[in-house]
Amino acid sequence: MPLGSFRMNANCHEQDVESVRDSHRILSWIRPFCLIVSFLGVLVPLSFWAGWYQPDGISQFRPSWNDPWLTLFVCLMIVLLLLLPVAWMTVTRFMDLIGLTLAHQALILIGFFFIETTAASLGGAASQAVLEGLPWIVLVNLIGFFLLLIVMGCVYAWNRKQGYVLQPLCAPAEDLDRRLLSFLRMVSVFLCILIVLPMVATGSIPMLTGGEGVDARYAMLSSSGSRPFYHFGTALVPVVAAALGVSILRRWRHLPIHDLILFLILTGLQVVSGNRLPLAIAMFMGATLMTLQFRMPRWSIPSLYVVFLTTFMLLGGLSSLIRTDRNRLKEGDPFITSLGEVYLGNNVIDLRDGAWVLGSWDFDPLLGKTYLGGLVAMAPSGLFPKKHDWHMGLTGVRIVGMDDQSHFGLRVTFFGEAFLNFGWAGVVGMAAIMGTLWGTLLRAAHLVARGDRTCLTRNLSLVILMQMCNPLTNTSDAFTFWTLLIFLVALWLAVDRQARKWSPREVPA
Repeated sequence: MPLGSFRMNANCHEQDVESVRDSHRILSWIRPFCLIVSFLGVLVPLSFWAGWYQPDGISQFRPSWNDPWLTLFVCLMIVLLLLLPVAWMTVTRFMDLIGLTLAHQALILIGFFFIETTAASLGGAASQAVLEGLPWIVLVNLIGFFLLLIVMGCVYAWNRKQGYVLQPLCAPAEDLDRRLLSFLRMVSVFLCILIVLPMVATGSIPMLTGGEGVDARYAMLSSSGSRPFYHFGTALVPVVAAALGVSILRRWRHLPIHDLILFLILTGLQVVSGNRLPLAIAMFMGATLMTLQFRMPRWSIPSLYVVFLTTFMLLGGLSSLIRTDRNRLKEGDPFITSLGEVYLGNNVIDLRDGAWVLGSWDFDPLLGKTYLGGLVAMAPSGLFPKKHDWHMGLTGVRIVGMDDQSHFGLRVTFFGEAFLNFGWAGVVGMAAIMGTLWGTLLRAAHLVARGDRTCLTRNLSLVILMQMCNPLTNTSDAFTFWTLLIFLVALWLAVDRQARKWSPREVPA
């Protein structure tokens, strides 16, 4: 754009920017932060005074694991978590990460209908513990999601009623995105090296050497030298792959071959590393960025939603079979076998793991121990020798009586960790925190969708903030939170701050 044109546009918009600032209607993080702190300031002392942090009261709830009323409420919550997101996605015409995360939780709850088979695979007392703990973990999540959706809806409606708007961009979108692309290229090369190093150090390529039930990832995760590289890749690959992929799609008329090759190398290395989680998260983030960047027809959103969730499950089961038991793909229809592996294999089994932990638990609250583990997730073990004992996944392993040296960790569902630490007070607190954060972020995303969608830098920052909320419900992924925070700061220094130096005037959102 010619310099004179830029100056004229900047002058035309200057009064609009100043009027937005003067009206104090900017959607900021101060309000939700103050709301969360105020709520916790009341909840924490009240819960200790009333004993709400004690979880043993749930033991009085003892329906059978296949109780028809329990089944009914699980079905209703699954339908709600699947249909509510697609409803607002269709209205706004983009698939946001928050709605996709809720849909993923619905897929986890579907595991309720396969629990008898997955529990039997454990055998003995473990199988009985799963069936005993299933009503408890289901009740915890049903109440938690019900409260979360209420809080999220109230916060969203309040932000909308107040008429808050987005902070104006600090520079023209073209300048920000040009700097972002250079930054993504450098980080992509860095990530390729990070992914390769653990495989070189351990002499193991999980997707190629794994098979017959052997999980070759253990060679990486059992090594203190390769483990940090592995986790860095898990946290950053989804962000970089999704942003770089959307950047390539934006320039499809003049296909950038060098960026496409870099994208294929990055995703290819992640595939052979055997760590499927980054690619799954990259699908979620990529869908959000793509439908936010390009205005999709309203009728296409439900179709894309169904195709996306089906592909997500299919790839999860297929990659699991390739990594652990390739011979099963030769038996019958690979499509049906892959879908069956999602719930009958070691994939979407959060509900079973959570039920196993609660069924084996002595109801002695952890009182924030695992959240301390999340705070020091990136600190060296030499500084915090107890860090291993504070890890949520490994704490679950110890509760069920397994050796924490031979297992990656158990997943205890969305609200499971909050309940293990602070009982019902933890569930209510987590629902309030996540509802407040998601309600604010969803409103910000809808403001972007209604306005100028073209700034990939702002869209990416918003999606990263959405992704950073998820580790709050599972501190086993706290390393991801801190890594994304570092990436967000680096993004601000390399893109926003540099662009601000050369763009003296802000442009409207």
